[in-house]
Amino acid sequence: MEQVRLRYEAFQRLSPEEKLREFRAVIARGWAEIMSSPDREAILRRMDEEEERGKQVHRDLIAQYYAPADVPLIIFLDKPA
Repeated sequence: MEQVRLRYEAFQRLSPEEKLREFRAVIARGWAEIMSSPDREAILRRMDEEEERGKQVHRDLIAQYYAPADVPLIIFLDKPA
């Protein structure tokens, strides 16, 4: 636990640019681990499923709270061209 606290404190002392660089390095290491995993296809499939679930939650919220009843919902969900 002490090591975690020390790493946290060291991170807090970084400049915003250094924090962003560190964040990107963590993401890159994670992707490298996924891509070299023997379970890569299952991991990527699960990530796709989770992303789709998140999108559905957003669609449901938009439909419930923001989309006017007389405007087709697809207008609010289309990606910009």
